[in-house]
Amino acid sequence: PILIHSTNILLQGQRAQLNLPEQRFRDLFQDVMDNHCGVVGMGILLAGTNVMFPVMPLCEVESFSRLESWDGTGNGSIFVTLRAVGRC
Repeated sequence: PILIHSTNILLQGQRAQLNLPEQRFRDLFQDVMDNHCGVVGMGILLAGTNVMFPVMPLCEVESFSRLESWDGTGNGSIFVTLRAVGRC
């Protein structure tokens, strides 16, 4: 799952735009697209803790764009729009 803060919980039909600047997030995004048909759970950390809420929004990748780094280092970002389609 992609982990988010508990103040950013999505309800079914709502959208969120995320910037994925770190390689680990870009790798996760690629795995979601390659192996999970663009569907990902949005894990929710309870505020002030490291405890994950037991139910999470199930989201689909609605759109995305890749921003390549200007200096050729490969340190670009992926801007992705997720839409909550259910819960798991």
